[in-house]
Amino acid sequence: MTGAAGEPPLRGRLHPLAVLVLARRLLGESVVPLLVLLVAAGPRVLVPVALVGAPVLLAYLVLAWLRCEYAVEEGSLVVRRGVVGRSTRVVPLDRIRGVDVRQPLLHRALGLVQVEVEAAAGGSRRAELTLAAVRPAQAEALRERVLTAAPAGAAAAVRAPQELYRAGVPLLALGGMTSGRYVLSPLAVLALLANVADDLPGGVEERLLGGLLERAPGSAGGIAVLLAALAAAALLLAAVGSLLVDWRFTLLDEGERLAAARGLVTRRTVSLDRARIRGVDVRDTPVRRVAGLASVGAVAGGIQGGEGGRATLAPVLAAAAVPALVRAVDPAAPDPGAPLARHPAAARPRR
Repeated sequence: MTGAAGEPPLRGRLHPLAVLVLARRLLGESVVPLLVLLVAAGPRVLVPVALVGAPVLLAYLVLAWLRCEYAVEEGSLVVRRGVVGRSTRVVPLDRIRGVDVRQPLLHRALGLVQVEVEAAAGGSRRAELTLAAVRPAQAEALRERVLTAAPAGAAAAVRAPQELYRAGVPLLALGGMTSGRYVLSPLAVLALLANVADDLPGGVEERLLGGLLERAPGSAGGIAVLLAALAAAALLLAAVGSLLVDWRFTLLDEGERLAAARGLVTRRTVSLDRARIRGVDVRDTPVRRVAGLASVGAVAGGIQGGEGGRATLAPVLAAAAVPALVRAVDPAAPDPGAPLARHPAAARPRR
């Protein structure tokens, strides 16, 4: 059998070190049951169960690795897996909306990546198909084969990737400090910690709060310094959060699609087919408006985990550079800075 456009089938399987990735995932899902067993039965029961179960679990994970394979053939992506029950998932290439390549911390240490395939599957936020751990070269070959698949007689535009946008460290830090998403995150963390402390026995929350109130300054100047220090800490945490999420954010033009890579701890590469872009979204905040900054996103359907079908093209950039980026993404798009028509006076009372 052959693949799309007469190409030979592309076949592969998970990397052998995927056993470690699967084991970490399984242990993460088993933390709560193990804690319950430890509290209920004690270490005298848990240790023998672990000694007996570890070899069985290892054998199961090795079989799961051996029984998982994928192929691109006859115009479809096929993934076969399963130890006890065998399953085969077939996704036509023309229904695939994107291929995301992620590299969490464990994958980075092992030199592997995780591949998530997004398809037109009824608006689910979960990936249609996931390959837990493969070599980066395998992921790139799969991404190229899946996303460049074209109907017979159609010629895909092939050219060297062109960089459209790259975010530097100062710009990302400034973007975090001018974004409500990152500035308000420390407050959410403090609220979560307060809820946890409230549930602890022994009046932990009251003791902590009482100790803080005793050490708090009482003068107006001391309060002002304390508030300034808290504001500076919030801005610093906001800058760090932006750097963690969008570290080395790069947007590449690959002809028929765009590719955006981002992330410090977890590196993620998102591919977006140009044919599925329905619009370009430019956003700012009052603070960013004063600073002359904005963010740019693409509006497209079927984006996994997207905000209303929005994929980030530039987390933060100078407002003066927005028109050039918008034209590079969609040459037919109007100038985002052009004046818009207001609602007529008769529509204002109705609104």
